Amino acid sequence: MSPKRLAQLVRPTPDELRWVQERCKSPPARLGLLCLLKCFPVLGRLAAPAEIPAAVVEYLAQCAGLDGLTLADYPRRIRVRHHIEVRAYLGIEPWGTAALELATQTMERIVSGRAHLSDLINGAIEALVAENFALPALSALRRLAGRVHTRATSAWLTGITARMPESTGQRLEDLLIVPPDATESAFAKLCRPPKRASRNNLNEVLEHLGWLETLALPAGLLADLPPNRIDAWAEEARRLTATELREYVAPRRHALLACLLVRTRASRLDDLVTILIRFIGRIEARARADLEAWLHKRGMNVTMLVTVLRDLAIARHDAADPAQFALRTDAILTRAGGVDGIIAACDEHLAKGHDDWRQLLEPHFREQRSWLFRLVEALPLAAVGPAYGIVDALIDLKATRERPSDFLKAKFDDRYLDPKWADVRVSNEPQVYHHRALEVATFFELVDGLKGGDIYIEGAADYGAFTDAIFPVDSEPESVAQYLKDRGLPATANEFVAGLR
Repeated sequence: MSPKRLAQLVRPTPDELRWVQERCKSPPARLGLLCLLKCFPVLGRLAAPAEIPAAVVEYLAQCAGLDGLTLADYPRRIRVRHHIEVRAYLGIEPWGTAALELATQTMERIVSGRAHLSDLINGAIEALVAENFALPALSALRRLAGRVHTRATSAWLTGITARMPESTGQRLEDLLIVPPDATESAFAKLCRPPKRASRNNLNEVLEHLGWLETLALPAGLLADLPPNRIDAWAEEARRLTATELREYVAPRRHALLACLLVRTRASRLDDLVTILIRFIGRIEARARADLEAWLHKRGMNVTMLVTVLRDLAIARHDAADPAQFALRTDAILTRAGGVDGIIAACDEHLAKGHDDWRQLLEPHFREQRSWLFRLVEALPLAAVGPAYGIVDALIDLKATRERPSDFLKAKFDDRYLDPKWADVRVSNEPQVYHHRALEVATFFELVDGLKGGDIYIEGAADYGAFTDAIFPVDSEPESVAQYLKDRGLPATANEFVAGLR
């Protein structure tokens, strides 16, 4: 340990040195008391002399003017008295009934949000230190965490078993059986790693998701199970074989299989969203490439049109006779491609604005239209805020997908439409839209909503409701309050909103 770091950890203050001097006349006892006093805040408990590093002892001896002394001369008979004096000086309560109750309550409160025993132990240590309790041996905290974890697990399994219909339990048991006409069980199919989320594998992903839907669990079966516990149990089931799972007791076996089903379905839904985003990204990339090519062509057209304008201006300047000017004008326009060609070039130049790649999307969208609708139909979409309009618009579009007309009259909330989608609404006709343009705009806004969290997939993992992964404030109020304080954030939602306003 560097001298600088050592000084940061255990450097005694003048008051502490004076207090030690007043309590002990014997130099070895004085050094021992000082070591106990300075090591307690670091370790959270009163350390035995053999546990204190020699570098710490040497540094504290120098600070107290006791060079050369070690803890080997620290009298055993006065250590108990020193323990009491150090606790009194620091305001520390010894480990006892009150500390045990605090540690137990802390672990029980946070067990729903912490997946590992080490997290429970760390949470208890933080609570004990905050309340000035001495820490017990680590083995005591491990035993306590194990008991709390076991009780919580038993409660979760009991709840799942009570809510699980007999038919659902039988379907879960059937997953572990190899049918006579098959070579593997449904459980093996469930655990098989998925293929890459791509268009080539889209049919397989949709088929797998459809099979999972046939194994759907009752709503609320895992209602009180924390998300991290679902993840842990699903991963545990995935690592096991069907034979190993059969050795588990029925409640735990059913819980592991249910978690595996939920997480596998969530993964398949995420795959579909990934494919949807890639589809839309590919369509946008092609439209932007078309725009770049068009801009290059427009640059050539501008050069041609400016040349025509220059030739006309020169002709008008040199030809005083209107008839002669008309003849020269006809010659210039013919040389440039004719009147119709000039008009077409001008119209094309005026038709599109700068960076208007959205107007080039429809042909590429039409190529992927059926795939995109298949994806959307397989996704259980939900929304928050104005994004509800996207879901409602998709319902109307799916209802008319087979025979789309030029216009669509609907009553969904169209606030989700970015102003850049200028050609979607029919002017002077509220709630009337250009059907094709509306399809393109809605799918693009859908992807933006999925990326931003305004649109989510019910039951998905990465694209589910982000609030599902947030632990309730009531579960760890001290941790939430400390988190907000450390980052300078308001303590309540109302104060946060007021600050934004």
